[in-house]
Amino acid sequence: PWLAVSGAERCHLGITPYFALPLDKHADVIAEIVIGPSQHRELAESAVTSLLSRAEFRNVKVSHSDTPLRVW
Repeated sequence: PWLAVSGAERCHLGITPYFALPLDKHADVIAEIVIGPSQHRELAESAVTSLLSRAEFRNVKVSHSDTPLRVW
């Protein structure tokens, strides 16, 4: 499945470019996802695990970065 559409999205930090990769959900191509600093850690983790579940990816470790959140 495709997890994103190639292009760019506008967000509060400006334009965020990204590209989509075709991933085989049965090939264990993702071992771990590290969530960056966030004011809403639990919400971020819930979003990632929900996306993985909908895409039928199993056995993916989800963790949080040790980097502290910097609020300007």
